[in-house]
Amino acid sequence: MSIETTVAAVEAVGPAAAAALLKTHKTSRIAHARAISSEFDILRQVARALEPHIDTITARVDTGPEVIRRFAGYAREHDISWWFMKGFALRDRYPQGLPRDVGDMDVQVSTLDDAWRLARLLREDGYGYPDGEVPWFKRDITTGELYGQVRVVTPRRDRVSVDFHAGPYSVRHCGRMHLGQGPSMPSEGPLSWVDNICCVLGNAAGDCFIDLKTVNDIVLCLPELHDASALHARLDEAGLLPFLTTCLDRVARWSRLDARQQDQLARLMPDCTAEPEPPLLDDQPGFRLSVTVDHARAVARRWFPDDPTRVEQVAATAAEAYGNEHPLRLATSDETRPARLPELNNWTCVRLVPAALAQRVLDPAGHLDAPRAQPRLSALTEEVTVAGHDCGDLVTAIGDTFVPTVDFALTPGLVATAYGAT
Repeated sequence: MSIETTVAAVEAVGPAAAAALLKTHKTSRIAHARAISSEFDILRQVARALEPHIDTITARVDTGPEVIRRFAGYAREHDISWWFMKGFALRDRYPQGLPRDVGDMDVQVSTLDDAWRLARLLREDGYGYPDGEVPWFKRDITTGELYGQVRVVTPRRDRVSVDFHAGPYSVRHCGRMHLGQGPSMPSEGPLSWVDNICCVLGNAAGDCFIDLKTVNDIVLCLPELHDASALHARLDEAGLLPFLTTCLDRVARWSRLDARQQDQLARLMPDCTAEPEPPLLDDQPGFRLSVTVDHARAVARRWFPDDPTRVEQVAATAAEAYGNEHPLRLATSDETRPARLPELNNWTCVRLVPAALAQRVLDPAGHLDAPRAQPRLSALTEEVTVAGHDCGDLVTAIGDTFVPTVDFALTPGLVATAYGAT
């Protein structure tokens, strides 16, 4: 796209709308670096419109080294291996003066217990669980291992937020990828190039949105992606080869590639039909629903090739999960049976609602009649305990109490019991 075409496009929508689009595509910092000294005033206006957003994300990211020092020493002392992934791993790949937008610090660990142990350290340093993204876990039906995520943030969002990803990397409703970290890959560094770009693609697939940042990541990683078969195998485990095809098609159309890059891109193209192309704006939930349900059905067919009924049951759980808004709510009178942990599998996501958040849902004024009862305790892992009460199961981890839910419904009696437990 020529500079004249860019100027005309910005003039058509205005600087504010152009800045909003750049934020949606997570290329604010690159765009600002290019536009702030432009000879065209309207591009300088776009740059200035981006500055409050850039100041916020830059201030958070700049706290990263101190946060890393906080948990890296603890990890060494307790023999916990961890790896950078996605933005923090790829940002050094970007040219000087054209910085990558980085929101969170994504950290990969081997087990759910490792995630909780590192989260405990940050909890002791003022971090907490954000209301909009509570911890969660699943169980892989093929290996039996637990996997999930624990995200922690500071109350004022004045330090970088940290997402601890545990075990296989979760993709969409029920897909997952086993990453290649292990004894051959040094801890405290980035994941391999293949694993990192697979996580970038897995994240984009979950959103059903290919932003310009993802396109840039792929282009900058092309020289390092020597082993197309390893890339394909990793993505195929999660059923993402059709999505890779769609991504690479967009890279080819949106990027000015030299002959060598074109050859590298062609070598990575899988031999399969592409997924439907996502919209340019992330505002079409019907598209995400359709693609995610189809993907869940395809993944389930691999598990249950001779059981179409089971396949459709898995697809139905995807339709339920992605077809409606799911705010936290109190369970209705028809849902007041004891709220037990469900059978764990790849398509059942157990969300752990912190007791304080659950209490606000039950009684915003903070007045709860908390029953006292001796629960039946069972260890799910070394760090996670299930406390069975007459009204349902609570989960405790690293000293925190959680109300588990799959459908975002919270049983009043169990919330009150959680209040008593804290």
